[in-house]
Amino acid sequence: MAICDLLRRFQITEYCVVPIKKEFVIYAHKLENIGFRHDTAIVCLFPYFVSDYPANAVLTRYASCPDYHIVAGRILSQVCGELRALFPGCGFSSYTDDSPYAEKDLAASGGLVIRGRNDIGLSEKYGQLFFIGEIVTDAPIAHEYRTPPVCCEDAPCVRACPTGAIGRGGFNRERCLSSISQKGGAEFSTEDARLFRAARYAWGCDICLNACVRNKGLLATHIKEFYDIMPYISSKDLEGLSNRTYREKYKGRAFAGRGRAAMMRNLRHLKENNKWNF
Repeated sequence: MAICDLLRRFQITEYCVVPIKKEFVIYAHKLENIGFRHDTAIVCLFPYFVSDYPANAVLTRYASCPDYHIVAGRILSQVCGELRALFPGCGFSSYTDDSPYAEKDLAASGGLVIRGRNDIGLSEKYGQLFFIGEIVTDAPIAHEYRTPPVCCEDAPCVRACPTGAIGRGGFNRERCLSSISQKGGAEFSTEDARLFRAARYAWGCDICLNACVRNKGLLATHIKEFYDIMPYISSKDLEGLSNRTYREKYKGRAFAGRGRAAMMRNLRHLKENNKWNF
């Protein structure tokens, strides 16, 4: 069975198979846990776009859907099982964001994505509304490459970003509202609080994604778990919750891991900035 046929059984159609280069390593200590020598990565995309997402959502698209580490991780684990049967004696290990390697760089090396001006991967089929996962292996699998997508020259994301985090000269993560919203702690620094006045989401930021023309007219995801969306959250939902019960209540959501204090902080600042009445 060809790799493409196996992946298609799991509805994975956007993938590449690439050699792993030393410059892709970002967490060398994790290499020791793999347990076998490997030189190839099968990089896969998991779309999460859901049509009719409410325009007044408090949570961004990625934050409102179930944690992709769990969803994509389950799919890739099943793929690994099938691959082990196809390649007896070979090793297969899957990752979703916890990889020893820079996943966007792996995907870009195979033409699967390019880095958008907002530092988010851009795919020909899924725009920027997808997650990345990969399988590393020592199996003798032929490399497969894609024709890279092209970022639009008009750059509407640059104009849309209210803090100037996205520029034609590069991306400034320190000014990115998504990055600021995901910091831990009960209070922002003075500069982060100033920048967060432009925020309209309690977790993450979809302003640049909504502006990007490559994210228009996308097909809705085929992954059924990503339809379990939670676009809204308020301080009332968090009343009476300890940090532990907060994490239990929102287990399986991307924002749960940072704890209750960070979400309460974001909601409070949005209310103070008259963005939402929480």
